[in-house]
Amino acid sequence: RGVLKCHCGRCFTAGNSKGKNKYYWYYRCETHKTANLPATKLHAQFSEILNELNLDDRIISAIEKSIKDKAKAKLKITEGEIATKRKELANITGKLESLEEKYICNGIDRETYFKWKVRYADEQGALSSLIAQLEQPISKIWQSAYGYIQSLTNISGIYEASGIHQKQAFVKIVFKNELEY
Repeated sequence: RGVLKCHCGRCFTAGNSKGKNKYYWYYRCETHKTANLPATKLHAQFSEILNELNLDDRIISAIEKSIKDKAKAKLKITEGEIATKRKELANITGKLESLEEKYICNGIDRETYFKWKVRYADEQGALSSLIAQLEQPISKIWQSAYGYIQSLTNISGIYEASGIHQKQAFVKIVFKNELEY
C-alpha cells in the first residue's frame, strides 16, 4: 500500500471484499474504480520480479574476489597501524611507570599523581582496545561478509522474511518509488 502505482500515476490503495467463505484482498486505483486487481496475482508477479534480481554465481564470485582483494590490502594497512599503536602503548606504559616512580620517590604530590595516572590509564585502555579490534582475524570479518554476499542469491527470501516497513523501504529504494502496474 502506498508503493504500487497505477499507470495514471496515482498510488493503488489496498482493500478487501467478502466472498462466500472468506475475504479477498485486492488493489485498486481511486481514479479507475472498476479495476480491482487481486492481491494474490500482484504478489505472485512481484515475487517473480524479485527472483530476477537474484545475483548469479558468476557475479557472486566476482564480488567475493573483490572483497578478498580489498581485505588483503586493508590487512597490510592495518598491520602498520597495529605497529604504530603498539609503540604508542609502550610509550604510555613507560610514562605511567615513570609517574609511579616519581610518586614513590616523593617527586610529585598525590593529587598530581592521580590526575596523570587516570589520564594515562585511560589512554592505555583505549589503545589496548583499539589494538584488539585491529587484530581481529580477517577470517572472522570474511565470514560475516560472506554471509551477506550469499544472501544476494535469495532476494525474494530476504524480502519475505522482512517486516512491512522493511518491505516498503526495500521497494522504495530498489524501484526508486516507481513501481507501476
